[in-house]
Amino acid sequence: MAYIGTQPVRGQYRKLSDISSGFNGSTTTFTTSVPPGTSNYYVTAGSASQLLVSLGGVIQQPDVDYTVNTYTITFTTAPAAGLSFFGVLMGDSLNSGSPADGSVTTSKLAGNLSVGLTGGSAATPSLYFTGDANTGIYSPGADTLAFVEGGVEAMRIDSSGRLGINTSSPGALLDVSGSGNIARFGDGTNTFDVRFKGPNNWAVQLDTSADKFNIQRNSSPLVTVDSSGRVGIGTNSPSSLLHLVSSGQPTITVADDAGRSLQVKSPDSSANPGFIGTTTNHDFLLQAGTTAGGLNVMRFNTAGSERARIDSSGRLLVGTSTYDGNGVAVFQGVAGDPTGPGVLDLRRGTTRPAGADTSIGYLRFMSTSQTSSNYHYAYIAAFTDGTSSSDTDIPGRLSFATTADGASSPTERMRITNTGGIGTFSASGVNTLTLGSASAAGTSIYFIRAEPSSSGVFSGVTASFLVSTNGNVTNTNGSYGTISDVKLKENIVDAGSQWDDLKAIKIRNWNFKEETGHQTHKQIGPIAQELEQVCPGLIFEMPDQDKEGNDTGEVTKGVNQSVLYMKAVKALQEAMERIEQLEAKVAALEAA
Repeated sequence: MAYIGTQPVRGQYRKLSDISSGFNGSTTTFTTSVPPGTSNYYVTAGSASQLLVSLGGVIQQPDVDYTVNTYTITFTTAPAAGLSFFGVLMGDSLNSGSPADGSVTTSKLAGNLSVGLTGGSAATPSLYFTGDANTGIYSPGADTLAFVEGGVEAMRIDSSGRLGINTSSPGALLDVSGSGNIARFGDGTNTFDVRFKGPNNWAVQLDTSADKFNIQRNSSPLVTVDSSGRVGIGTNSPSSLLHLVSSGQPTITVADDAGRSLQVKSPDSSANPGFIGTTTNHDFLLQAGTTAGGLNVMRFNTAGSERARIDSSGRLLVGTSTYDGNGVAVFQGVAGDPTGPGVLDLRRGTTRPAGADTSIGYLRFMSTSQTSSNYHYAYIAAFTDGTSSSDTDIPGRLSFATTADGASSPTERMRITNTGGIGTFSASGVNTLTLGSASAAGTSIYFIRAEPSSSGVFSGVTASFLVSTNGNVTNTNGSYGTISDVKLKENIVDAGSQWDDLKAIKIRNWNFKEETGHQTHKQIGPIAQELEQVCPGLIFEMPDQDKEGNDTGEVTKGVNQSVLYMKAVKALQEAMERIEQLEAKVAALEAA
């Protein structure tokens, strides 16, 4: 039948588009629409009372603060700029009588819904759906709501607001129970499952009292992440970023799809030392502790055999497992032969150098306080000693260097060339070469033994030059020479008469004192202090030194025997001249 009076405008409650961007304090009329706000979405209100309007959070009074005309709204006072707005379009309310009992059928409803008010259990829920009377909702007790599937309770919200899934007694705000994947989370593409309860009480737990996150089994944490981000596996008190604890089995195993793996295990007894190694034949093994050496030994194995170790005293042992000396490193044997000679190779880090004077390797001696590798006490080094054309042509030399007092870097003091030549260099005021012997002074042991045509060191051929421990110098031909080329000399004149000097020289018999260590047999020759009174130029002095080479403040006088011999030759020439003169006189007298 037709309505008398205003016809109702049917529609739904709808929020109007925001028009506050047009507020400027002068405009009063605006267009009403619903989002997105184009002309296709203009809305018409039958009266001002159909709009609920707010300006700046204050509800406006219809027909007083604003009026409407079709799809426009006009405010009595122009809204100021920056003022907020919201508006709601409301449909008309219609009065109707109550329907008769049983008069509302399913066909009058928007969905296929049946409401049964009988029962009130899991088998017969209070609210159920058509065709499935045992699936629905019911209240098993005061302030409790249960959801039923197939006559079995599937979910419950109890009077404390706790939600239980597959349990009628939730013990937490969310309590999930059952087998299989108890809870599943996802982003629409990937999912992961969380089991809160199940066999062996597996659980994912946030321990708020200790500020830790645990994955546990039978109430024992297996993995823990603490408040500092440290991860513990096998311990719920990690002390490092990754802390693993295991008993019996390897602590860490890294494996490929072929079964090859690297394992890390900490020691649990002297019989079960810890190690880092491969599982197959221990092709590589780094092991702490041995059954014989306790837990204070680090072993390095390859191919199932020990190759090196660091023992309980911190010594590095290569090729042997025992050592009772005080060295920090011992190298016994060669690769593959621990019974062979100890070999330590120093290898240059690049390809074979072709040029000369290239360093090959150093042994340098330093202190812990030195901060630069250039500062050290001494070194032994190998250098190329010529041009190398191939791996079978590698001339080399050895260099020995020491650092002088007051210096910061070493100076080469001795060199052995590729041909066996030896050169030495010493600072000013220092003995260049001192030869010592425990043998007594004599002629059977030598300070120096020179062997010509030798085939190698100590070849044993006949010596051509000897310096005995008693000071004797012996050679095969009795020849001793001096440099005498005229090109090296100047101011050459005839020597004066040596006749008087030689007549004044006293030639004595004497022997060395026993405490000097020299041989004590009778000898003949001048005494330095006596000769000095006649020919002071024949005397020289040597400063006395202690066993370290330091001057004692005393001197020992010596005689330049070779100069004395030359004086004797000059005197002999003078004697020969006089003899010849006398012979001439004798011949003249005999002829008269």
